[in-house]
Amino acid sequence: MIRSKHQLFQGSIKIPKRNLITINHASVTSTSIPSQLPDTHAHINLNKTITEPINIQQAQLLTPYQTLEFAKFESLGVPPTILSIHSPPSVPVYLRRGSLLSIYGIKTVQKSSSLSSSSSTFSDFSSTPTIRNTVEFPLWRDRFIFNGGQIQSYQKLISTVPFSMLVGNKNSSKYMNEKSFVSLVLDGSTDWAILNKDAIQAYTGNALSVTMHRFPKYISTRIARFLEIDRIETGLRSFLHRGYFLLSGRGNVGVVGNGGVYQLAVGEGEEILIKKSAILGITVNGPFDLENCILKQESPFASSTQPPSSTPNTSEKMKKKREEENEEAEEAEKRIKIKATTEKPVLVQPSAWDQIVVQAKRFSWRMNIIWNKEKAFFTTVTNKINNFLLGNTEFVRVLGPRNILIQSNTNEIRKPYFVRSSNEMKRLEN
Repeated sequence: MIRSKHQLFQGSIKIPKRNLITINHASVTSTSIPSQLPDTHAHINLNKTITEPINIQQAQLLTPYQTLEFAKFESLGVPPTILSIHSPPSVPVYLRRGSLLSIYGIKTVQKSSSLSSSSSTFSDFSSTPTIRNTVEFPLWRDRFIFNGGQIQSYQKLISTVPFSMLVGNKNSSKYMNEKSFVSLVLDGSTDWAILNKDAIQAYTGNALSVTMHRFPKYISTRIARFLEIDRIETGLRSFLHRGYFLLSGRGNVGVVGNGGVYQLAVGEGEEILIKKSAILGITVNGPFDLENCILKQESPFASSTQPPSSTPNTSEKMKKKREEENEEAEEAEKRIKIKATTEKPVLVQPSAWDQIVVQAKRFSWRMNIIWNKEKAFFTTVTNKINNFLLGNTEFVRVLGPRNILIQSNTNEIRKPYFVRSSNEMKRLEN
């Protein structure tokens, strides 16, 4: 006898009923409180899930912006360790991968159930997927060339509705290090050069341009003529760090620095000596303006012991020598012309004494060149030794007018005292 599949399993398996958990919105209001309670407790709401802001202390209130035309960046905390981003719809936001902490401020869409009657209060809430998330590797060729083979990945978030999010610091080191956020608003009038290769954590803006350029090795000839010095190095380029980021256009950028980040305004005609590793960013006018404002400073204190090739005194002496040589040449030409018109040229055989004098002048001239080179070499070595012993290494000279972002922590990241190996812990226990 052949039975159907439904008849075979009908007595052995019981199909459970589906239980639906619903929320009765009528119980939220004060009318749902039983009438047996006293009138003094009629205002108490037993199902309240949102408390008053005054009941939560020492926590900053985050309010999402539902109507935005442009993105808004806010640094939170003291020191600012979190960045709050409020983004309008259809504007891509780039975040460093792994730095996203939270997304909030998205309204849910309410859909009425087809099974509920007109008197029922059952409803179904669901949020539509309105945010698209992709992973990109912007400027990966330039980063590989200029940052010593280091490539960074970014998340690209774009939504059809306004939303807000919290962004933390993506620390590439193994150990903890204090970081601070700074939000930069670019309006198209000035550009920013970000010297730290790990500083850019988030950026947005349809008209924002983020490019990478090579550090200039020497200062421009215009600045060298203005300062009346020889063309020297800028001191920015190193073996593993050969490029910087240029931010131009209109948009918002979240930059993170080591320790505290402070801004400094250098006026026109002013200058400042600053450690190269302390510069987080500097305002520039295009990609070729960095060579017009930064030059290498061998020693921040002993400026009189600079090598002769980088002091204005040598350039003045060279100018005077050239002027004297030009005057002597002009006088010699005049004499030759006068003699050619009055007298016939006579061949004169130089004497032995004249040849000795000429050879002696040539020897003294060559020895003077060798002495100047040796003096410059020994002066440079002594300055470097003094700077190494005093801790005043890698200083640069910045010319105004500029705005500079300075980071306070410029030392290398070391192991904290609580990060120790197992052998060290055993020694401490014994």
